[in-house]
Amino acid sequence: MSGQTNATCRAGGMLGGILLSAALAACAGAPSAVAPATLTSVDRGVAPAITAFDLYPDRDADKRYAEVEGAGSGFRREVRRMPDGFEVRSSGEGGVERVLTLRREGDGSVVLLASREGARLTMFEGGLVYMPASLGVGQTFEATAPVRVTETNDRGQTRDRSSGTATRQVTYVGEAAIEADVAERLAREFGSGGGPIEPTARIVEGLLELDLDPAKVRTTTVLWVTGRGIVREQQATIVRVFGVAVVESRGHDVVLVDDAEGGS
Repeated sequence: MSGQTNATCRAGGMLGGILLSAALAACAGAPSAVAPATLTSVDRGVAPAITAFDLYPDRDADKRYAEVEGAGSGFRREVRRMPDGFEVRSSGEGGVERVLTLRREGDGSVVLLASREGARLTMFEGGLVYMPASLGVGQTFEATAPVRVTETNDRGQTRDRSSGTATRQVTYVGEAAIEADVAERLAREFGSGGGPIEPTARIVEGLLELDLDPAKVRTTTVLWVTGRGIVREQQATIVRVFGVAVVESRGHDVVLVDDAEGGS
């Protein structure tokens, strides 16, 4: 893993994943985490660990995601394979595109290198472990890295905007039944010739916190993972300045709609 990250695994934990530029630019109420009552009982001594390859399979071609019906903001998300990792591209109202750059490490983990939105670039120095190589049920992984934000003007001049520390937590919380409307959407997209649609998904909750004194950015994410990789992503952000919430993101709730090489 990256030498600039300080990672520990511990039991328990919560949610995450995004960048500063998006959080400071737009924003409304977080999606609910999966309620414990919806989780399938999992024997921790028997259940296999979830891996970074489960979330981001090497076989992947480009993936496309669209909003769960009724969400209404026009948000779109794509995951594109790169020679040594992935680009996650997303855009919402106004057409502003945000790009996350992720790299696969030699141990199988996935690290976040940078995010860009327009002229603003957020760099995670040395890489921030975004998903460890593997994670057991009930375990939480934590990593930190220095973060720096720059902005480039119309004349090509780049200046520092802020700097601080990024903290990432990832928890494998168990399994849950895929909600009926999402299952129907997946069946429409992949049910014909695409193999059976799995009725349950493994749930990974993530948290990304950026401490850029006096601003603190907190993004929570819930990932639904099947044999196709990530089939649903729910995400929301809150920004606090001097401890006061100034931005609360409605976030997004998207489902996989195109997976050229996904499995069943």
